[in-house]
Amino acid sequence: MKKILTLGSLLCAVFAILLAVLPLSNFAFLPAGLGALLAGSAFYVALKQKQPTHSIKLAFLLLSIALVLASYKLLFTSLKVENTEELQQTEQQSEQEAIETLEELNLDDIEM
Repeated sequence: MKKILTLGSLLCAVFAILLAVLPLSNFAFLPAGLGALLAGSAFYVALKQKQPTHSIKLAFLLLSIALVLASYKLLFTSLKVENTEELQQTEQQSEQEAIETLEELNLDDIEM
């Protein structure tokens, strides 16, 4: 039982770290929470059976790293959309250029 809980918590910890470094860092809290529950259960079972808890402590360390990374990105990263007028002008310009290019093509001469 301890091995299954420890393995599950380690997998959740690694998955949480991967999500924490990707742009989807807000979703890292879900596997981190699940991993913390599994690691806590494994720690309780290991203490009850008087077994070593080194791998469980590693899982807690990885989970705390994932939570720190995800919290940092949540608090200090902001999405700013600045000057959308330039984007709209560029879009209109490219659309006009595409229309002009299509008008310049002489499709009547092409035989199928």
